[in-house]
Amino acid sequence: MNKIAEIQKEQIEKFFHTVFGEKKYFSIEGKLQEKLTEQINEMIRTELEQISPEVNDETEIVVDSFDGRPGSYSDGRHIDTNGNLIRKPKITMNLGPLDSRLAFQNNDYVNETIPQFTEKFVKYIFHEIQHLKQDLIINKNESSRDLITLTCDNAIDKRSHDFYNSNYYIIAIEKDAQRASFEKYMEIMGEDPKTLKDFTMENMAYETQDYSVDGKVLSKEEAFAMKLDELICEKKDKELLKLYPPLLKIYNEDCTKKSSIELIKNFEDEKKEIQNDETILYKEKRLLDSQEMYYELIYNTLEDKPNVTDIKNKYGNEYTNNLIKDMIKYFESEKVRKLQIIDNAKELCSPEKVVKHDTVSYNFDEETSKYEQRYNKKIDLLNSFIRDGQSGHSFRDSLKYTVDYTSKPEESGKGEETKTPIKYEKEEPEGFTFDY
Repeated sequence: MNKIAEIQKEQIEKFFHTVFGEKKYFSIEGKLQEKLTEQINEMIRTELEQISPEVNDETEIVVDSFDGRPGSYSDGRHIDTNGNLIRKPKITMNLGPLDSRLAFQNNDYVNETIPQFTEKFVKYIFHEIQHLKQDLIINKNESSRDLITLTCDNAIDKRSHDFYNSNYYIIAIEKDAQRASFEKYMEIMGEDPKTLKDFTMENMAYETQDYSVDGKVLSKEEAFAMKLDELICEKKDKELLKLYPPLLKIYNEDCTKKSSIELIKNFEDEKKEIQNDETILYKEKRLLDSQEMYYELIYNTLEDKPNVTDIKNKYGNEYTNNLIKDMIKYFESEKVRKLQIIDNAKELCSPEKVVKHDTVSYNFDEETSKYEQRYNKKIDLLNSFIRDGQSGHSFRDSLKYTVDYTSKPEESGKGEETKTPIKYEKEEPEGFTFDY
């Protein structure tokens, strides 16, 4: 264990002792509230300092005691009067839920022991810190698949609270915050079977879970295309592009969607930029992250509009065929990676074949079959471009959002989507906040 982890372990154990060690508290007020507030601030500041002193200085920490969820994060993003992007990050932790459990600790109202919930509360702290780290990834704007996922989630949340609420138990920004909090807790306090299982399930959910959009089940890519095309291409939300600059990797400043040819140009330009920048320490990783992101984005445009002939006319047959072959290798590798993640969760939960986690039921065999089919379809489409030597057919013809926003939106039609909506076994939360 490194020195910082040892310090954090001491801080967590001190927090545990303050809450339930002396077994004399039945409400959080007065000196106890002051003590817990000080300890929570100490835990958060220690972790933020590891990110950077600048992040620690710019982040506001608030500890409240109202009755509500244990924590929340606000990025404070807005455009000022001069047109500049401003961030005001704030982490809020709420002692109210802990207070309720102390007050009702001998009552059936509480289904967790005080130590159990106190441990969960500490994980909430790292959960909210991870939301801050997500915000920093967006702000840094270095190309990667995670950058696109986190940006799209946050951008849609900024404009469509219904989207967040209807996907509360599966949305990527929450799954990422959950898996990070479990991983961090194990790093400090040691691995335990329950936390390891929670981490594994959250990791699988982040990597594989589909979204519910307007009563339909869609992959993340489909959901992002539907909602963001509506916000940016139809509604011309230029402010959203300013609030979340990574969206300009997908859309143009005039709110049109980048074509495959534009994406390829940006990919090649970015590759040269990284290769020529002597200040970048981990060039191979940066190049790989960029390649993975652009392969996903290029594939999405080809799936909507298979204009391979146009690409060949622009870049030549050899370049185009090599690009497609590399994309096939990437998706073959991704298929193996995704199936391994599902298999890891299945093995950990064995002999259960269906596991209910965080109100959502996961059928491992169905997840495996779904991703085998999904990636086989991607690979088949790309192979068809090489085999036929011309544009293939679109697999998205039947989806609602098959609008070609690289041309005039009003000239494109929309079809029907016929997938089954996700069914939740718990009410979705009201309102909008970046909570667990």
